[in-house]
Amino acid sequence: MPSRKKVAALDLQQAVALQEGLSGVDLRVFLYLTARLNSEEFQEVRQTEIADALGRRKEHIARAMAKLKAKGVIMSGPKAGRAAVWRFNPDYGK
Repeated sequence: MPSRKKVAALDLQQAVALQEGLSGVDLRVFLYLTARLNSEEFQEVRQTEIADALGRRKEHIARAMAKLKAKGVIMSGPKAGRAAVWRFNPDYGK
């Protein structure tokens, strides 16, 4: 039987897959974030890091992050210096 965290991750992935209005870049950013974030604590993830890893421009990543936030998939927390911190919304898809 899968762990509770694994079930939550699968529910999140399914909810995002069914979400209307997400593009390929949005989904790639989401997949990248699944390796870095959880829904319990905020983590620093720089948009330049994502852009470099995915071979995209920072503007594309900023747009995707804004869309994921607007859809309620991710939440931003208090900035750590100049860097934003993020986590998955624990209530998304419920």
